[in-house]
Amino acid sequence: HLSAGTLLPLAEQLGVMPDLDRIILEHIFALPSTRFTPPKMAINLSPLSLTDEEFATWLFAQLQQCGDIGLQLSFEFPEFRAMQHLSLLKTFAERIRPMGHTLGIDHFGQGLTHFGYLRSLIPDYVKIDRAITNEVHTDKDDSSFFVSTLCTVAHSLDIRVIVEGVETEQQWRTVTALPVDAVQGYYIQRPEPVL
Repeated sequence: HLSAGTLLPLAEQLGVMPDLDRIILEHIFALPSTRFTPPKMAINLSPLSLTDEEFATWLFAQLQQCGDIGLQLSFEFPEFRAMQHLSLLKTFAERIRPMGHTLGIDHFGQGLTHFGYLRSLIPDYVKIDRAITNEVHTDKDDSSFFVSTLCTVAHSLDIRVIVEGVETEQQWRTVTALPVDAVQGYYIQRPEPVL
C-alpha cells in the first residue's frame, strides 16, 4: 500500500494522473445509488487530468448522467494546484455547476498565499488546512484569529468554510465557536471504505 502523499506525486511525474483519476471515478460511478445517503460525494481530482482531452470528454459525459440521477459531486483541488490552473478550474466550475456539481479548494490557507484568486474562481467552499486547525487551542489565540480572518475573506464572497482535521473535543469546541460553516475530522466521524 502506498499513501496518497507518495502515490500522487509519482503518478504526476509519470504522466498517468488522468488514468488514476479515471479508475477512481469509475469505481465511484459503479456503486449503487443507495450507497450515497445523502446523494453527495466529495472527490479529490488533479487539475492535470482536466488538461487531458480524452479524460475531460469522458468525465463530462459521466457528470451529466450523475446529474440526471440526482448524484451531486464536489470536486476538491488542493490550493497550490488550483492557483497553478485557475483558468482551467474556472471553466470546469462553469461547466459542472449547471449539472448540480460543485468545486472546492482543499488545504486552504496552507501556503499563506494572497487570496485574490478567490474572486475570479469563486469556489463553492474552502477547507481550511489541518495544519492550521492543529494550532487552534482557544478562541483567543493567534491561530483562531487567522481562521476567523480566512472565514471573513471567504464569506465576503459567499464561499462556505469547512475546517478539516478536527480530532478532539477541545478542537471541536474551539473551532465551532468561530464563524465556520462545517467541520471535518476524526472527532466527527472516522473515514469508512466506500467500496
